[in-house]
Amino acid sequence: MSFVIKQDFDPLYETMMLLYQGYDVEKFKVMVVSQFSEVGGNGEELYQKHLKVFDKYIRTFHKNRISSDRDEFYFNYTSVDYYNYFISLYLIDKSLVYSVQQMDNNQVLELIFQYGNEMFDQELPEYSSEAFEEFKKAENMIAFVNRFDLNEKEKWKMFMIMQNPLDYYSYFAQLIKDNIPVFEKSIEAIKPSLEKQMEHYITAFSDEEKTIKFLNENNMINCDVNEIIPTMASAAGVVLTLQTCYYGLLFDKVLTVFGLKSNKTTEFLMTCLKALSDHSKFEILTSLKESPKYATELAAQVNLTPATVSHHMSTLLAAHLVYVEKENGKYYYHVDEATLKEVIQLLRKTLL
Repeated sequence: MSFVIKQDFDPLYETMMLLYQGYDVEKFKVMVVSQFSEVGGNGEELYQKHLKVFDKYIRTFHKNRISSDRDEFYFNYTSVDYYNYFISLYLIDKSLVYSVQQMDNNQVLELIFQYGNEMFDQELPEYSSEAFEEFKKAENMIAFVNRFDLNEKEKWKMFMIMQNPLDYYSYFAQLIKDNIPVFEKSIEAIKPSLEKQMEHYITAFSDEEKTIKFLNENNMINCDVNEIIPTMASAAGVVLTLQTCYYGLLFDKVLTVFGLKSNKTTEFLMTCLKALSDHSKFEILTSLKESPKYATELAAQVNLTPATVSHHMSTLLAAHLVYVEKENGKYYYHVDEATLKEVIQLLRKTLL
């Protein structure tokens, strides 16, 4: 097993995430604070204390971003789920940012269908150029957008995009390219604060053994990861895209704050019990007991959005109550029976 450990940020990934985060900074901050509060603790206090550098990063981008007359369409009333669907095409094939404008509608739509598994966690029918006009019929388009757990405004947006994918994807590609220099300016603004985080990152992935340990600790060893890239746009998490792992530079700090990075038996037990006491997380584990599931399938069964499921899975993965495996191009979540048995044993030892 060999890994490519990058020491530079991915300009395309950072810029795409910053475009979303920096459209309405205050609204995005409220969402992050709310997620912290759901995990436990005072979300506002945790944000102010531990995400200062991230906050400065997105505010610098917001101040200098190159806007467009389509910003509202791309970013306003747009959930994380929907935005991730849309940008996935560029994460799967980053060269498209520079080549999509030379394509036609049929070629872009063919790519969307080809990458359906990676973009939407579901296989789409085989696509041929002759089918484009048939696909554009209102009843076929409506049936397509109704596949997704989106609100009505987002379904309308997807309807518009799928009718003319070249226009919307090529325009967005230009928006990315226009804002890459703004990303670079934003990174420069937080450079002094990045040194310590980057030193920790370089040490954490300084050899193959440490990298394998990280993947094991975060239950990603079976996900075919072969590239690790640092990120500040996803500062408090870890994002998997195909064989690439984007490692948030504040990820370890956040885990420590929530007691998920401790080897102390009591803290480990309390972390697991806290996760188990949450109704949604308990429902997720109950569903996974029946069978392993990928995110979209799991979200439908427990009646949550994929973004909410992803948020809960971050806690469950960090507590080792679940693990993830890649099968047929999808990431399936499994209950970690070994951890649950350990929790039961610790409870017996502690209380009986």
